Amino acid sequence: LRIRPLTAEELVTLPAPLQKNVLSTTPFTPNQVTVQGERKQSYMFDHVFGPEISQKEIYDRAVMNLVDKFLDGFNATIIAYGHASSGKTHTLGLSNDVSPSNESKGIIPRSMSTLFSCINSAQYKARKFVMRISFVEIHNNTLIDLLGDKDSQTLVREDSSNRIIWKDLKEIKVNNVDEIMGLLSSGALSRNSLTLNANANSWRGHRVFTVTLSQQKFVPSNGLPTNSNNIPPTTSKFNFGRSKSREEIKTNKHDGEWIAVTSKFHFVDLAWNDMKNDNTLVNPQEKDCHSLNSVILPLGNVISTQGMASDKEFKHTRTLKDYIGNNAQTLVISCVSPAINQIKETINTLEYATQARNLKNISIVHHEVGWHNLEHLQDLVLKLRTEVRALR
Repeated sequence: LRIRPLTAEELVTLPAPLQKNVLSTTPFTPNQVTVQGERKQSYMFDHVFGPEISQKEIYDRAVMNLVDKFLDGFNATIIAYGHASSGKTHTLGLSNDVSPSNESKGIIPRSMSTLFSCINSAQYKARKFVMRISFVEIHNNTLIDLLGDKDSQTLVREDSSNRIIWKDLKEIKVNNVDEIMGLLSSGALSRNSLTLNANANSWRGHRVFTVTLSQQKFVPSNGLPTNSNNIPPTTSKFNFGRSKSREEIKTNKHDGEWIAVTSKFHFVDLAWNDMKNDNTLVNPQEKDCHSLNSVILPLGNVISTQGMASDKEFKHTRTLKDYIGNNAQTLVISCVSPAINQIKETINTLEYATQARNLKNISIVHHEVGWHNLEHLQDLVLKLRTEVRALR
């Protein structure tokens, strides 16, 4: 849970009684938040970040472990949820600020910096990486490719193995953080153009930024540690046709093996419709598309049923079903305002966050094989091959 401070605009425009802080925490129960409303209510979470907590501290305490898992070949998903102007877009780092200060950088730019820092470090020198990104918005149950052509349409399909495929989605290869931030800015501009015919405050699309990381690692058959001297050149190519749920082991003509794996990291900014004025809605269907029950609860169902989304679920639910629950490390960040004039929306957010926290995200072991398990299996294969050669 993240509690944002009152904004400069609120401090100027809100009457003093409406600036009352209705949320409180104590050092004795750091993971508990209390709401001082018509009745006193307390909620417990894995983390509670107050208004004084920095972007960096949130990243270090709640997100960095997911980035490490992603580098190990696990799928990961971060979902930011909360009412309008609660700080979820700022927390993720999807605001329109092209050059944010180091202090205000959100989860996405910090995650990308960590990824490229690791990829370029000596620790990962034995691996080969290819990174691609995509950026979509789900509005009125339609998938919009923010990095694609204006007239292009991205479709959600399932293959014979019930894996989700984003047909005709544009994925762009990236080589550094600056390229990623530039593409995010381009996607934001594309999104802004979509609001020209609508009230900007009513355009509440769900945005999904995805990083696809394909990596290869060479394991020598002599059992010696891998270094730059014993890594042969590889001519094998990464397969970006679809995301792989299982690792592939590729044989190389040199004395050893290339191990390859592809993983995905979704960053999801879920929209919220305050439902205060139906006249601001561009399409009446938006009321159902963005209401609490039709947007948030289906995601909870996907988590609780281990990724088994029905065909009746909305596109954002089906789109993420492979990366929530049984095949992904999932983090939900609920964002709230402490102001008394938004207490209803805050309580709604806290109630859902409580439900999400109680859901069991049970991992299926054979879907979550990282480098350590792969190396163990590969080492076993190489030893058996050595024994076979000795018997000959």
